[in-house]
Amino acid sequence: MSQTQPTADTPVPSWLKFPTHERVLEPEDTGFSAQFNETFSKLKVLAQAGTAAERARAQLAIKAYANTLEMLEAIRAARNPSSSAQQQPERKGR
Repeated sequence: MSQTQPTADTPVPSWLKFPTHERVLEPEDTGFSAQFNETFSKLKVLAQAGTAAERARAQLAIKAYANTLEMLEAIRAARNPSSSAQQQPERKGR
């Protein structure tokens, strides 16, 4: 079963568009970093002041957020190598 890939000359079908992902992956900040850092800060507080179960869950979420940030940085760098060195989001909790 062969499927043709969209080219610059052909429109991309709506089911292949992911506007939220595109905004997150744009090299310029679209507010995602602020929201990401706010949630990350809340997790850090919970990891210190929550119940034992909340602290454990917060630590797992912090690790997941850190991994996500690493992947996001790698994707942005691959998409736009010239600006990746200039646009490093703030790393917290590592």
